[in-house]
Amino acid sequence: MSAQIYQCKFCNNNRSFQEFRDYFRHITLYHAGERNFRLTCDISSSCGITYKTFASYKMHVHRRHYSLLNSSSNQQQVNDVQDSDPLSAHTNSSTVIDPTTTNDSNADVIYVDDDNDTDDFGEPWVDLPINNTPQDKPIDLLKIQQQYTRFLLELREYHILPQSIIQSITTHILSLLDNIMELLEDQAKKSDQSSARTKSISINDMTSIVKTIKQSITISTRNEYQFLESCKNFFNYSPPIENILSLNEKKKEYSYYISIKESLRKILEKEDIMELLVENIRNQYGLTNADADLMFSCRDGIGDNLAVHEIAGFQQNFSSGYFCRRCLVTYENRLIPLIDVHFIQRTSELHNTHLQLIKNQPQIKSCCGVVGPSPLDHLLNFDPTNSFPGDVMHDFLEGTCPMLVMAMLKEAASIRLITFHGIETRTAQFIYGEFDKSNKPPPVLVKNLNNDRINGSASQKYCLFRLFPIIFSDLVEHLSSFKIYLVLRELLDMVLAYPLRKSWLPFMETLSINFQSMILEYLPDKATPKVHFASEYAKIVEQFGPPVRYWCMRYEGAHLYFKRIALRSGNFKNIPKTLAQRQQLRQCLLLSQDHFLKRYEQASGVKRIKMNEIESKIKSLFIKKFEQSINQFDESLLQCSQLIQNHIIYKQNAVYVYDLEHAEEIPKFIQLVYILKLNEQWIFIVNFLNTDGFVSKLWSYQVSSHDCFGIILPNDLKYFHKGLDLYQVNNLHFVNLSSRLTKAN
Repeated sequence: MSAQIYQCKFCNNNRSFQEFRDYFRHITLYHAGERNFRLTCDISSSCGITYKTFASYKMHVHRRHYSLLNSSSNQQQVNDVQDSDPLSAHTNSSTVIDPTTTNDSNADVIYVDDDNDTDDFGEPWVDLPINNTPQDKPIDLLKIQQQYTRFLLELREYHILPQSIIQSITTHILSLLDNIMELLEDQAKKSDQSSARTKSISINDMTSIVKTIKQSITISTRNEYQFLESCKNFFNYSPPIENILSLNEKKKEYSYYISIKESLRKILEKEDIMELLVENIRNQYGLTNADADLMFSCRDGIGDNLAVHEIAGFQQNFSSGYFCRRCLVTYENRLIPLIDVHFIQRTSELHNTHLQLIKNQPQIKSCCGVVGPSPLDHLLNFDPTNSFPGDVMHDFLEGTCPMLVMAMLKEAASIRLITFHGIETRTAQFIYGEFDKSNKPPPVLVKNLNNDRINGSASQKYCLFRLFPIIFSDLVEHLSSFKIYLVLRELLDMVLAYPLRKSWLPFMETLSINFQSMILEYLPDKATPKVHFASEYAKIVEQFGPPVRYWCMRYEGAHLYFKRIALRSGNFKNIPKTLAQRQQLRQCLLLSQDHFLKRYEQASGVKRIKMNEIESKIKSLFIKKFEQSINQFDESLLQCSQLIQNHIIYKQNAVYVYDLEHAEEIPKFIQLVYILKLNEQWIFIVNFLNTDGFVSKLWSYQVSSHDCFGIILPNDLKYFHKGLDLYQVNNLHFVNLSSRLTKAN
């Protein structure tokens, strides 16, 4: 039997080792600090266990394969391990992994966590390897300093820790090294140093090495300047450019500029990024050429209504006067149904007339909502009335949607279908699916109902709005305001669609008019300006394209990072400098990751699986698809519970859309039964679900299973890559989509 070769899965070139002890030393020195440590022990066929921390992997090696660390010839030891490894008794006979089940007896095995790992922002960080060592290099002090600087950079930018805490961490690490040296000195006095076989080092030499290491890691945390210099040397940190705004000697004011050109240059220098961009452009170009009815493009700027009105030169008061920047509707006229009136649209010529009137008559503060010129007027082709589309996040997700949810809840309470306490209990106890769990809204408390306010982020409010018919499935049919929900939901599904069809625009216009008119009929006291803004989205989409390409969700997510930094830094003297520096530090950390902005794959819950553990009907699928005998799959088949490939998450037992059929584009669903790797290729064993129909009451598709299994590849899912959850109502299963789907003809 040939000697076993050990390959490092972390290194880009899959560096190989003849001896396990050399391989283990390499993992210890260069990859023990991997942020996303995932390593499968394949020394013997009875292992096949994946470890998610270096500590658990190290414990396993010392417990099961310690003899390999001291042997120059590993093959015989491997054979011994194959015969005696007790982990073979832990083979799971189940053919389906339960992602919510953990095994306490094997705590170091990877399982899918019940809750997503999130940072303080409530959003999952990119969980990628950060120690990118293509090959072994001699360990020197510079390498130690670089590794420690990366550790500090993670603490600052991943966990938002201030510099004072980082210095405290360094102090404790230095104290730990001192204690280690004392233990080593005591042990050296007790040990017999006469053995010639023992590799030894003098205490003086060891003390000198540890002292040098302490000095090296202290450099990175001595002060802020030294830390930034280390980031420049190791991670290409670019400091923001400082500009003096005031020459006042007593109190100077500064602005800080981050070069967009420099940031883009660093991003475009990443490997594979240009290829990905070109591929994306070609795919979109091909789709639009094949189907001219599809809309992909977007343009111009975006912001919340208050900020846009300030920049464009319109009044910043939405409770009186002309509050709309796109038409000449007044606050009083918002109560007129759109089926009875058509408001005059603003134009560039009309806007210039209003500006000239204000200029000629300085005593006039505003004219038809215009208060002055925009600071962006000098830009080519800029038009204040035509360059700022609406924002779905503020107009719908934080505007009309929570307003309507609150109205339906209060109506249900007023007609004694449910009490305020019952609403709080039901929203608190509702079990959200694995994919919806990341946007799980807080429960609607009694005080929220009394204050007429729903708490939560825009994503959480939309999640509650989307699942409202399922959460309150026994009540919605009795609510008159639920008619408004159905109209708004159909309109919003089109607004959030990507791509979006031009042929939908007339129907969107009809839905917008119906929504505004029904609000005035059933809930006239809820006819806020955002109801008017929501009724304009047919025109906005026609002019600017799909709203999800220019909404504020991404901006608000980035803005939340800066708000947390401002609160935690404790710096109230020069906040702009702090925010600019932290943004650049975060960028250099992300760009230093080898898999950032690249194609990659990451599997969780990996284990070996044999064909005799799979149902017979699925075995026949393998034989039919690959024309191989059952025995050929035994040693080459791996199973995982979650796969992230090209930034798309595939979970076992989740539901996905794999096709749209008929003119109505009814989605066809599949459920992932197995995620398997065969001959270095991931394949999905899926259950093709039947779409039994669309239930308007729940605004969901009813699905059922008839055990129709098949094999597909990840690239076969083309229309909607987001995983979906199954919800059960009255013993029936439903899938709730977040937008309308379409495909190129």
